[in-house]
Amino acid sequence: RLPQDRSVKVSSYLFRVFALCVLVGFACASSVLADERFPLVRNGDFRLRQGIRPDFRQSWRGGRPIKFQEAEGPGTLPSILMDRGAGAIQQDLELIPGEYELSVGVNVSPMGTARVRAGKAVAEQAETDGWKRVSVRFACDGKPVRITLGAARPAKEAVRFRDVRVEAVKLAAGPVSVADAQPIGRILLPADPEPAEAYAAWELQRFGWRMTGRAPGLAGRDEVFPGRTIFIGRAAKGAAVKALKGLKDESYVVAA
Repeated sequence: RLPQDRSVKVSSYLFRVFALCVLVGFACASSVLADERFPLVRNGDFRLRQGIRPDFRQSWRGGRPIKFQEAEGPGTLPSILMDRGAGAIQQDLELIPGEYELSVGVNVSPMGTARVRAGKAVAEQAETDGWKRVSVRFACDGKPVRITLGAARPAKEAVRFRDVRVEAVKLAAGPVSVADAQPIGRILLPADPEPAEAYAAWELQRFGWRMTGRAPGLAGRDEVFPGRTIFIGRAAKGAAVKALKGLKDESYVVAA
């Protein structure tokens, strides 16, 4: 990773090749992702049980003893049960600087209190009548952020968690300087992005930030700047789209 020096520049050729690698790499890997949306939280749907097999998305730790519970019916997700005496589960996230929201489904028995923490931001939920969604907003300064799910009083009653999500609210964006061309000022997604398109935009921002200390803004959410635009998926128009017609699935075209 390069130092976050605002004067760092990348060549336009290098950034185009990098962007292509992100898009092609995601297309190849998307079939192994359990979440229907792209995951900023790994194994946020708990479909990969703890201790079954090593996996890059299976990174929750702590919380022994916890119990895995299958989905309650069609269209629902698995959950984990923290019974009396159980601790908390944690995960460290590497995020682009900006504002985020952590949300999770909780089901709290009488006398219990669920606690959801992201960095220093905390939300608590007492007894619920069935499942309820709890959320908390938090800021990231570029350092890893620890999220924690547990019971406020572990010795009391049980709490359950499912469907953990972290979503970007607004990132600290900036133009990415390019040595031999205009800076990259924004990323544009279609109005109704598919998970693969949203994930590609996030990866471009993340690696742009890691390479240069800046992440180009996503139009409609982040601050954007003058310069070149990276069009993702169906947001692209004109010659680039026409060149794809007739090609096989997962084909690509690089346009300077």
